[in-house]
Amino acid sequence: MERLLKAINKRFENDTVTFESLEAFLLEQDFKQLDYISHIPEPIEGDYSRNIIQLEPLELVLIYWPPNIESGIHHHRGFFGHVVVLEGTLSNVEYQEEARHFWEHRIIDARRTGILPEQEGVIHKLANTQNKPAVSLHFYYPALEDFEGMRIFCLDQRRIGVLNADATTASWTAPEHHFQSIEKDAFTIGRPEGNIKSHRIHPLIPKPPKVDIIDHITRYYHEQAEHYDSFDLEHKSRRLYIDKINELVAEEVRLSGADHVLHLACGTGRRPQRIQEVSGHTYKMTGVDVSSEMLKHAEERGLICHLGDVLSIDFPPNSFCHITMLYAFGHITSSEDRIAVLQKIKTWLKPGGKFMFDVFHLHNTNEWGPSALQTFNNLNLDQFGYEKGDVFYSKTGGSEVAFLHYFERDEIKDLLTKAGLEMTNIVTIGYAKNSGQIPENDDQGSFFVTATNLPH
Repeated sequence: MERLLKAINKRFENDTVTFESLEAFLLEQDFKQLDYISHIPEPIEGDYSRNIIQLEPLELVLIYWPPNIESGIHHHRGFFGHVVVLEGTLSNVEYQEEARHFWEHRIIDARRTGILPEQEGVIHKLANTQNKPAVSLHFYYPALEDFEGMRIFCLDQRRIGVLNADATTASWTAPEHHFQSIEKDAFTIGRPEGNIKSHRIHPLIPKPPKVDIIDHITRYYHEQAEHYDSFDLEHKSRRLYIDKINELVAEEVRLSGADHVLHLACGTGRRPQRIQEVSGHTYKMTGVDVSSEMLKHAEERGLICHLGDVLSIDFPPNSFCHITMLYAFGHITSSEDRIAVLQKIKTWLKPGGKFMFDVFHLHNTNEWGPSALQTFNNLNLDQFGYEKGDVFYSKTGGSEVAFLHYFERDEIKDLLTKAGLEMTNIVTIGYAKNSGQIPENDDQGSFFVTATNLPH
């Protein structure tokens, strides 16, 4: 800890502390080597505990979080900071406030060495949602000598409290005499326009290893299995998009007279079944998926099912006329693994066989791509193992997080070339807007790609 304090004093003794300069400094530090154990404060039953290490040139606070403990939702007015997670996992839940409406905006989860931003003006809470303790190191500027004037929010009772100088934590567990004021019925929960998003971006910092990402995706689809088909059918834009791609795949299957098609990430089997119906052609269907709950439904629809991710399974060479991976190629966790998957697909395809898949477009102005890119840049996610286009997300009302990668056109072609497949067709199909249609501009839809295993 002494080494870190000396580095802080050397860096900021004569320099102005800014949000950006503080973040740059923290990214240079090796927090895995930090000796902090002796500075951990004594636990407090039912609340987090703080140990102020120093106040100048910036405030440094070590916080101990018992299992399933969170701060109150509070407003950073007049100060900013960053939080480094030293043990466990912390969730940074950000909110927005407008015209007496209040709603959850974004969640960022950080594990050991992950850095959470706390920009000036942000309304947020920190939460340890795990069943084990967490420890975090907080860097604030300017220093907070006390909590006087800080606003905190209570969602259950829609209250806003203003703390006074006696308050020791930003929490509703504080006694009433720690508040300047408490306003009841202070806001309505939800966006002013009532537009509830079905999903939200949910970064995990640092990017988890592949095995953990696959586990996240598996749990996400377990959670969605019973409602996944109905979600597709209830949302017109998604239904039209899916119908268009099903039609394109079915036409390829019909024209080739395929006798065996492999559906990677087959889900509940509804789409493979529908593709076969639209093709008007009978053939053998094999399915692969990471979710056993999804595969139960796929087997009922006539697929021969295999449980696992693509890299964990194998088939004999030249087994399939065509292979699909619909709404799922972006779940592959890295460019290295995408090439490995494509190389496997090439060996499984018969000469002349086609691999058909769709991916989200990083620069689609009607979708998440630009937001994912902005999040990548704003949070410096390249410093935490992310590739440009990576995004973690969660479903509104759900508890699990999934992973997706957004693509650029040249990136797709490069991956296929490295794997020995030829991109024989790529079209843009409207998703969020002009669903199921071919838009005039390339940046207004998702990519549907056909790659061919050309004979040597």
